[in-house]
Amino acid sequence: MINLNTSDNGFYYSTITGLFAKLTPVTGRCSDRKETPYFEVTFLLLATVSKHQNKIIDSAINIHTIINTSITNGGSMPTKIPPQHANIPTLSNKKYWLAGALLGALLSTSANAYERIVSATGNASEIIYELGLADKIVAVDITSQTPAEVMEKKPKIGYRRILSSEGILSMTPDLLILAPDAGPQFVIKQLQAAKLKTITIKDEKTLDGVVADIEQIADTLAVKDKAQPMIATIRKDEAELNQMIAAYPRKPNIMFFMDSGLGRFMGLGAKTAGDGMIHIVGGNNVFAEEFNGVKSLSLEALATGDMDMIIIASHGGKDENDKALTPAVEKYPKLAITKAGQKQCVFTIGIIEALGFGPHITTAAKQIAEAVPTCLKGEHSDKSGGAEPTEPVEKTPQTKNLKQTEEK
Repeated sequence: MINLNTSDNGFYYSTITGLFAKLTPVTGRCSDRKETPYFEVTFLLLATVSKHQNKIIDSAINIHTIINTSITNGGSMPTKIPPQHANIPTLSNKKYWLAGALLGALLSTSANAYERIVSATGNASEIIYELGLADKIVAVDITSQTPAEVMEKKPKIGYRRILSSEGILSMTPDLLILAPDAGPQFVIKQLQAAKLKTITIKDEKTLDGVVADIEQIADTLAVKDKAQPMIATIRKDEAELNQMIAAYPRKPNIMFFMDSGLGRFMGLGAKTAGDGMIHIVGGNNVFAEEFNGVKSLSLEALATGDMDMIIIASHGGKDENDKALTPAVEKYPKLAITKAGQKQCVFTIGIIEALGFGPHITTAAKQIAEAVPTCLKGEHSDKSGGAEPTEPVEKTPQTKNLKQTEEK
């Protein structure tokens, strides 16, 4: 049972005013006690037959006025109301308790029945879509791109790290979903001060992290059952990935880049989405020992690098084939002389598909894992059947002398 005395004022206020509009045929009586807690009044007002509809409305107005007057005058949220303000005809005890049980069920449902969701992170938007609730999304940030036919029609609130309270509040949301790096912080505080319900997903760059985000969002939206197929698919794909990884002759050394489309290539070091993907497919991140985060790199400096695969994430085109793992030596001829290029192991992949860490992240991971054996062709496992231990990645000129400027 929800204790309305300790609930958020905004939720209780909407309960008092909103439930009357939706459930006016059902009302109830007031207790004989001198003071009646709000939750009792609410139970009782929703218990009677429609012939008392006018009295329900009168009582609702009285309660609304008391709350509004108290808050306007700088007082605290009142927790009780004199019975004369909810003077509804008496019901039998049996109907009284039946009304209470009914409203308890209604309140437990309505507490999570969010109707106007703003999603300020792409993976959350994709999860909500997969839960079958895309129609509840009233606006998204610019990282929300999948599925394109749905997200491109949603109003945009900007980039998740550069949000505007005015833009978000103009959508009159009842729920805002944020990423851990959402900002600026003063905007987040403004939104919270406006009594907007917010949740922040963990957005950890692991398969367990994706599952946790799915569970959190599904729980918040009261659709846990709809999350199970997504989670089951991820766990099935994870088992398949583990089998692929076990068959590698050794761990592949992988470089992951983002192509900005402006002639800049951003290397993905430790603690990045690229690093997370490399770990999921059982590889070594060549850049991880050199830097954290994202840095600008010169492709010419990669000529002598010890990498088995080079993967370049880009936005690609609208064709789904542009988003899958695709050989790309011809697209990036400067990489043809690299160790990976000589094995035709330079690839492009969709940036959202590979680095978005949404519910379909394992699709990209399996594509990469399937390409690894070709890039390690000619290398064999040891006699015990396990993969040969991988030597630490040597610090070569591509990591010693790169032109690096930290991404701001």
